[in-house]
Amino acid sequence: VPSIGPARLPDPLPEPLGFVERLVILRQQPAFAAARLDALAGLAQASREVRIAPGTALVAAGEPAQAAFVILDGTATSPRGELRPGHAIGALETLAELPYPATVDARTPLRALETGAPAIFDVLEDHPDLGVAMLAGFVGTLAGARE
Repeated sequence: VPSIGPARLPDPLPEPLGFVERLVILRQQPAFAAARLDALAGLAQASREVRIAPGTALVAAGEPAQAAFVILDGTATSPRGELRPGHAIGALETLAELPYPATVDARTPLRALETGAPAIFDVLEDHPDLGVAMLAGFVGTLAGARE
């Protein structure tokens, strides 16, 4: 599964995350690094924490991408290896309305920040500059991975 990250997360992370912590975590993601604060605030407001038990799929190969996730605590496995706190999963697939390309399973108890596709598209509609910032972040990450 293509993942973006890992981004550096605040340490320690409170439980549950408040609005400010969700905002900071989103800002740390390369896709949102250049985004305006008001657009990120909309995403942070719409994001929620999820918990996944070990051995359970966070996302399943072939399923329509319904949300993007940032791992907060724990580890997950994918065909490309271990995913740790700060890794983002499913952002490109969610935006492109594609299925998840591979299954990502929780290896340990996993806590993640989930942002659903409807919320992402609502914020993009209100803040088109966020789409430009996200595209720049994705391209920068992909270009860096090729070097």
